[in-house]
Amino acid sequence: MNMKTIVKNSIAILALLTSSFAVAQDKTFTKEELSVGDTVMIKKSEVTRYLTGEEPSTWVYGNRFAIQQVGGKRFPDGILIKDIISWIGAEFLYLPGDTVAAKTEPRKQQAEQPVAGGQPEQQPEQQPEQQPEQQPEQQPEQQPGQQPEQQPEQQPGQQPEQQPGQQPEQQPEQQPVEPQQTVEPADTTAQTAPAEEEKQQEPKKPGFHRFSIGVRGGVASLMHSKSDMMGNWKPGFDALLDLQYAYYFPRKESSKAAHGILTGISAGYSQSPISAAIDTTYMSKDNKIQYTVKADQLSQSDGQIQIEIPVMYSLLMDNGFFFNIGPKFMMPVFTHYTETATNADIDAYFPEVNVHVRNQDATGNLEDKTATGSWGKNKLKINVMLGADLGYEWKLKSGNALGLGVYAHYSLYNSFKNDAAGENLINVTEPTSSNPASVGLLSATDNYVKGMNYFDGGLKLIYHFNFPKQYK
Repeated sequence: MNMKTIVKNSIAILALLTSSFAVAQDKTFTKEELSVGDTVMIKKSEVTRYLTGEEPSTWVYGNRFAIQQVGGKRFPDGILIKDIISWIGAEFLYLPGDTVAAKTEPRKQQAEQPVAGGQPEQQPEQQPEQQPEQQPEQQPEQQPGQQPEQQPEQQPGQQPEQQPGQQPEQQPEQQPVEPQQTVEPADTTAQTAPAEEEKQQEPKKPGFHRFSIGVRGGVASLMHSKSDMMGNWKPGFDALLDLQYAYYFPRKESSKAAHGILTGISAGYSQSPISAAIDTTYMSKDNKIQYTVKADQLSQSDGQIQIEIPVMYSLLMDNGFFFNIGPKFMMPVFTHYTETATNADIDAYFPEVNVHVRNQDATGNLEDKTATGSWGKNKLKINVMLGADLGYEWKLKSGNALGLGVYAHYSLYNSFKNDAAGENLINVTEPTSSNPASVGLLSATDNYVKGMNYFDGGLKLIYHFNFPKQYK
């Protein structure tokens, strides 16, 4: 080998090393540079959340993943990673520099192969191992006639003077060695390792909290358990304000539903009416007056300000549907009633003289036909209810959600109980020699109702604050 050939090969080696160093830098991407099937990695220092808000698991960093989709209706600028099933921005994806250099190196060598005059591709890489030691010693001493004898010893199978028949045998043995050893085993290990890991343990989406504020209202009733003297109960209404907290547990990446526990506090008002027709007869204590008390209808409206505390199971679907079910504890903190008598008539009959006196102040006259007061003053009034909510929520750009649904509750246990003695609701106090009779209305709930239950149902509107943000 003459000096000119050595210098030319040295320059080629330096150019190749410089090119490899320049390529061996991390490659970042834009959305337009990526396509389905490309392999990428995730930047650990820059990515703390996917586009859907979840925090990546630690195992996703340092592994390569294939691209399943570029852009979508929900995330136009996002990249869907196939093995993770999560959306991420293109600016957070990259490939290490050594991988890029290994992939581009064989292409450069193939492009330079015709210029080398049919020489093997590994000649520039193998010459530095032998030539630097032999150039200063042998080059000046070699004679033109000695080169054919020394070259086979110094560079077997690589010099241009070798016979063409040897090149095809050495080229296929040497050409694929470096790409396979430096790139392919690393790619195969990096791509198969997470796949095997996912089969053993599927990644999970993190749990999240959310607070909610809502209003609801609809039909309600105290469901008075009547005595024989009372008529059927009638439906009323309720209106409440809900303050709720829910925690949803971590779930598998492929799961479309989040499961959680919901609690909080609700406060509001409910009202329920009852009514009865009055027709009773009783004797005075001295058995001198027989009273007959009648009224076409006695109506009472019972109301209460109530507090509710739920402890419910909550199901939240990714498509927006939600469902809550579980017990609620309800306790009235204030109760009141309004009572009205229609066409009241009081007949005082004196058997000894066979005289009837009707609606007179001396014997009894209901002038004030309306009464108000508080029912169940000294009674424990606690309800244990079974409740359920069902509805749909719309995901907002802020990451929160607005929901609309229906609700229903039914009392499984109510502590309010009465003896229900059946006393007359139009109470006449007997006259004395010095005082006339007095008449008043008594609470139907306290006197005629044996017990209570509760039910309600209607519409609810609720706004959810998600932490962390679940939707973009």
